[in-house]
Amino acid sequence: DIDNVMSKLQNINSQTLIIVFGLGTGEHIKSILHSLKFQNKILIIEPCAEVIKKFLKLNYSKYILQDKRIYLIYFQEDIKFLISNFINEINVYNLSIIIFPNYDRVFIRQYRKFVKCLKEIRNSVIVNLSTALKLSQRFFSSLVKNISYIPQSIAVNKLKKIYRDMPAIVVSSGPSLEKNMDQLKELQKYFIIISGLRNLKAL
Repeated sequence: DIDNVMSKLQNINSQTLIIVFGLGTGEHIKSILHSLKFQNKILIIEPCAEVIKKFLKLNYSKYILQDKRIYLIYFQEDIKFLISNFINEINVYNLSIIIFPNYDRVFIRQYRKFVKCLKEIRNSVIVNLSTALKLSQRFFSSLVKNISYIPQSIAVNKLKKIYRDMPAIVVSSGPSLEKNMDQLKELQKYFIIISGLRNLKAL
């Protein structure tokens, strides 16, 4: 079993995130740590609390958990949020997923949810990355065009704490805006009015 686990780590590099579904006795984690050439992060997801409790009683558990490369997560409802903290634009195409033998059969429900969460997180990161790459030229062009206006503008940090404890109204576009324009005019002394460019002219 450990040999099968190790065979999946032959083509990793320094940026690879290693995700292990199943802690077991931790013997396979020991082997991974010994063989790693890089300081890769190793995220271990364990769906059974009893397994973690028994693992903590083993002599070598401290050696494993004290290693800065190791992150152990107990499988719970917010597992998607926890995993999403490890997957980013740098490693989204560089993941090594290891399923400890029989964990996908013993913990069927958790395994299916783990796979589903993993797919959703990867898709989300890839979409965000693609969007950023697609718009990067436009962002840069916009920045260059606005350079001449920067000295005349007011830095947003100068507004910090000026309106502290003052309530705010966020104005969005729609038919209700015209109806409430007079009320906004009366309330502007007591509220900060925040608006996007689309409504700025009307306001």
